[in-house]
Amino acid sequence: MERPTQSQPIRDLQDSPQLNHEIVRQTNQAHAVPAVPPPAARPRRAASAAPVLQATFVPPSRMARRQNERRRSQSPPPPPTTPRETSRVRSPQRSRSAQELRQIRDLQLERIAFLRAELQLAEREAGLTHSSATLSAADQHTKDAAPEVRTALAQPPIHVDPIRSPVAGLPTTNSDFIAGSIYAGDSYAERKRPPIIPGLVGNREFAYIPDSVRRMFTGSNSWSTEVSLWYFSDEYAANPSKHGRLNDTIVLNADNQLEHRRAELPKLDESTITIPQFIRCWQRIAGFLHAIDHPDSHAWDAHVKLMMGQPDFFEAFPKWRAYCGLVRRRALQEGIDPRVLQTHILNEVTVTYERELMRAEARRVVLEELDAAKRNHSHTHNNRSTPDPTTATTMLQRNRQHQIPGPKSVGRLGAPTSICFLCGSMSHISTACDKPYIATRNDKGGWSIAAPLTTRRNNATTDPRRVITPLLPEAWTSMLLSLGLLPKFCDIPSGLRYGFRLGTSSSPISTTIHDNHLSAKNNPLAVHKYINDELTNGRYSGPFSLSTLNTLIGHFRASPLGVVDKSSSPGSFRIIQDFSYPRDSKPIPSVNSEINPELFNCEWGFFQDVREIMLRLPRTAEAATFDVDAAYRRMPVHPEDQPHIVVHWQGKFYLDHCVPFGATSSNGIFGRCGDAMLHIMKTQGIEPVVKWVDDFCIFRSPTRDGSGSTQPFQYTEDDIYALAEKLGWPWKKAKTRPFNHLFTYLGFEWDIQDQSVSIPDTKKTKFLAKCQAWQAASSVTLQVTESLLGSLIHCALAVPAGRSRVVGIARFTSTFSHAFSDRFVTKKPSSRAKEDVSWWTTQLQARWCGSILKPPPPHSGTELYMDASTSFGIGVVWPQKLRFGIWSLSKDSFRAGRDIGWAEMVAIEIALSIVISYGTRNSTVTFHSDNQGVIGALRAGRSRNDQQNLVLQRIIEAQHSHNIQIVIQYVSTDLNHADGPSRGIAPPELLAFDTSVTLDNALARFVKPLSGMTPQTSFTPAQKL
Repeated sequence: MERPTQSQPIRDLQDSPQLNHEIVRQTNQAHAVPAVPPPAARPRRAASAAPVLQATFVPPSRMARRQNERRRSQSPPPPPTTPRETSRVRSPQRSRSAQELRQIRDLQLERIAFLRAELQLAEREAGLTHSSATLSAADQHTKDAAPEVRTALAQPPIHVDPIRSPVAGLPTTNSDFIAGSIYAGDSYAERKRPPIIPGLVGNREFAYIPDSVRRMFTGSNSWSTEVSLWYFSDEYAANPSKHGRLNDTIVLNADNQLEHRRAELPKLDESTITIPQFIRCWQRIAGFLHAIDHPDSHAWDAHVKLMMGQPDFFEAFPKWRAYCGLVRRRALQEGIDPRVLQTHILNEVTVTYERELMRAEARRVVLEELDAAKRNHSHTHNNRSTPDPTTATTMLQRNRQHQIPGPKSVGRLGAPTSICFLCGSMSHISTACDKPYIATRNDKGGWSIAAPLTTRRNNATTDPRRVITPLLPEAWTSMLLSLGLLPKFCDIPSGLRYGFRLGTSSSPISTTIHDNHLSAKNNPLAVHKYINDELTNGRYSGPFSLSTLNTLIGHFRASPLGVVDKSSSPGSFRIIQDFSYPRDSKPIPSVNSEINPELFNCEWGFFQDVREIMLRLPRTAEAATFDVDAAYRRMPVHPEDQPHIVVHWQGKFYLDHCVPFGATSSNGIFGRCGDAMLHIMKTQGIEPVVKWVDDFCIFRSPTRDGSGSTQPFQYTEDDIYALAEKLGWPWKKAKTRPFNHLFTYLGFEWDIQDQSVSIPDTKKTKFLAKCQAWQAASSVTLQVTESLLGSLIHCALAVPAGRSRVVGIARFTSTFSHAFSDRFVTKKPSSRAKEDVSWWTTQLQARWCGSILKPPPPHSGTELYMDASTSFGIGVVWPQKLRFGIWSLSKDSFRAGRDIGWAEMVAIEIALSIVISYGTRNSTVTFHSDNQGVIGALRAGRSRNDQQNLVLQRIIEAQHSHNIQIVIQYVSTDLNHADGPSRGIAPPELLAFDTSVTLDNALARFVKPLSGMTPQTSFTPAQKL
């Protein structure tokens, strides 16, 4: 039996019923043959669409409409109109446009499709099959139609071919036609009866697509907005209460006029859609797209077929569900082809799917281990619970009495079927949870796990990849559990057991060997010594030949080796691998280019953190610094990532098992364990603690008892060593600096008693030599200049006045080409850069180079407003004193880099001079400005503009001399009290300042006082520090 077809999309009928009939009438006259009778006049209609899988009964309203149509067909024709009526009703004859002809054709097609559907329905209800007589009867309706209509109906479209599956790739159903017939109109009664679908059990309500969803596909944009699959589900279609929320509404707009507002589709979460629901939704979508003849219908058929044809579609359905959602979104945004397997999207969703899948298994493994640890701990201590410590002394004593259970106390588990190697907590919020860690399944469906631990050199024919670390996973689990830190750091034990993932986004698809850098070739002894040490410590396996290693681990990558000097140990070298090579990532990308550094975050103890701790602690406090021995090399790498870090040297290959120097993720991997160690110490009462990579700075303060007498310190270096020993944490005791009021951290020397920070003599000598060598050179390279700039920016932390003395050097570096090929280009230093280096040379030659740490001075409540304009000058207002001041700017002010930003900075300098002239000292004042650039420069202590920077230097010097801190706040121009005075308008309710102001001689040519509106102004050189 032939099914109803629609070879052209049904258009939205925005014309009135009378116009539609007129078009049909004109069509009949044009063809001079009887046309298909026009449909009865109906109300104005919106876009047509298909009600998918509707219930199979005929609504009473439709039956009534059919009876009316039959009665009208039996009625005598109306009498012909008179000429007067014709002239009054009909418009003059005119030629029809192409758009009108298309409307005529669409009307005919719609009517023919309707008649055919009616015929099929009648035959099905009568139990008839298609015979030649029936087909002839059906063709009788179209034999007099337009030729283009008959041609269009000659070959039915593929989606109604009875031999083909309605949706390629979807499971076959008993339904001959997935989607129902097209309905026209918005009302329930206007929808046409769909064909009966054999075997379909209908819901209590009609399962149809809401109009708001329909318009997303049939409107002018034709599916340009993402629509959730839930809108096509049986559950959604069977709940009419939800459809009401999508109805269009008439609202009052801001102009108090009625306005039509389209319903907006809320975004529905698809993560809970099951496989049957997913298939059912796509069945409905596919039928709907074919029914409206959507141009992309076959592309989405292929998309579904592609997904369902994957061998792991049903096993890894959440992955393909997420892939489907991203492909739909990207197809609407970028126009990607859904018929093609989008590997980059698939890799992205695979990362998330594998992580979530393994997280559940990791949760189970960790909980089993915790239960075993609790049972063992409870049995050992006769079921006695130990209360949490209230002081650090109590905790340390308890740890000495009750040792943390060792590895044998927790039952060893077999290799799990799946595991998240860096996350797995039910409540874990660490950024490590977002790392792209992917394990692979073996032939039996399990997850690949590292080989047994061993420290022997492995030249056997087995896979040499293994996990090695001195840290004790079981001890970390028990310690974190006892301190309540396991939910936050549950990734640490699993990472120590199975290795941490480097974060590379793919596996090597070919063996890539890069030639080692010249620095390594020029230092062969250093490289040989390093390789032998790593082999001895079991962190390397090898040597292997190329063919042997390829046979054992498959394809791998060997990034070039390099040698750099250790800044902390002159004459020593550090061997690194350049994982950023090749720089352009062509033709094969570098290892680092595949690692997202944002996924490897950790805590940092910055300069400001130490400053605040010192200001908070009493001057009797002490600090000690501890260094982790070979920090990175203590962290194991997951065996799946070890092929990315193979070492190549003189024709031999070595497999690295630990986190290397040079990988983007190395610092984050160690930093994650360092964070856990830091929090363990804090939880045990050892605090404050800050860290920078592998350097830990631990403070302690004497305590006071109830009588007020001073008690000994709570912990010593030995307590910290004992705590680390239980975890296998490798402090390098040779680098430990015992507790003292003097300590070195971040390259600075800190004095708790004197509350000061300074640059150590060794650093001063090193930086001074850099400055002098740079000054002596007639031309310098970018690398040398950037090295000097970095050193001086570091020094500026201890010397706040130097923050504005690096701008000239920074601007000079911006004149270089930063292309790798131009790295040896030299340039003559600029005059501003020379001035900055000369200033720093003087500072570094001083006997002491640093600053005194002071808490912010108290707020005085002083608030001033300042502003500048290019049309007149500068205005300053002090509302609390009801005073103002106005200065004009000369015509040549705005030249040679002096812009409005410079004028706004001069306004701040004048305001500070006014505050000082009124005797303000040792106070914090608030300034209000409407220039965001000046606000940012003042807060940073430097500006990119040379002229602004010169003014800023004078401001900083005046602040230091009088111990005044400026808190600068933004104020909009219309609320800035100084806006009028800056344009020469004196506020009538205020008086001029009644004090004298002293400004720098550099402003004498530009700043002009105004009689009666400006305080007495003098110009003298500013005092230098």
